[in-house]
Amino acid sequence: MIQDNFQRYQRQTILPNFGQESQQKLLNSSCLVVGAGGLGSPVILYLASAGIGKIGIVDFDVVDVSNLQRQIIHSEERINQNKAKSAQKTVELLNSEIKCEIFEEKITEENANEIISKFDIVVSCVDSYDSRYEINKVCSNLNKPMISGSVNGWQGQITTLCYKDGPCFNCLYPEKPKTLVETNGIIGPVAGFIGSLQAIETIKILIGQSPNYHLKMGIFDGENGNFRIMKIRGKQKNCKVCGIKKEEDQK
Repeated sequence: MIQDNFQRYQRQTILPNFGQESQQKLLNSSCLVVGAGGLGSPVILYLASAGIGKIGIVDFDVVDVSNLQRQIIHSEERINQNKAKSAQKTVELLNSEIKCEIFEEKITEENANEIISKFDIVVSCVDSYDSRYEINKVCSNLNKPMISGSVNGWQGQITTLCYKDGPCFNCLYPEKPKTLVETNGIIGPVAGFIGSLQAIETIKILIGQSPNYHLKMGIFDGENGNFRIMKIRGKQKNCKVCGIKKEEDQK
């Protein structure tokens, strides 16, 4: 690393289980964050601060005053601006040494493969189940780890999917849940907490450490302060996304 990089990242490189080798891995890596909202904000901020070499940001929406309660990467002066563009501006102010590529569009069946294929890992920060399923399908097909987070009211969840022998999102939810998360309220710091955990998980995978939420789900309840980790079922043979694909690949 050049001296400027050493000074910027020294508080993490001095850690005995991190070091300059891990920092170089981050500088050589790339991560796609889908959604620059309540979850995406802390994810993008911490990954940019940590020195991820290339960060992609996908978001088709524009900044609204009601977003500022939890979407801390934006500001009042950027109201009505595209969220991906707004987030990019913050990243450039925070760390001009990394590359930030934005996609001012919604993840769809038509564009998901082209966008996701450019990055090493994907962080899903969307509140639309349709988008989650589409991201999951492409990550499974391309063998890209997906760090999935969700928030609802005072509660939040995180799990790592499409990673090694673990399940995909469709393994856990074969059918679209009836309750739509985007219709419910959110406590801002809960999104910040889950997004921070997503950033930690991303960093650990990129530097080659074992992730915290592989075959596990972290569940946080901000109303009573409880945090618990539960085991989740593994890859399902009858999964229409990763199960059938695996069988076809083996033929």
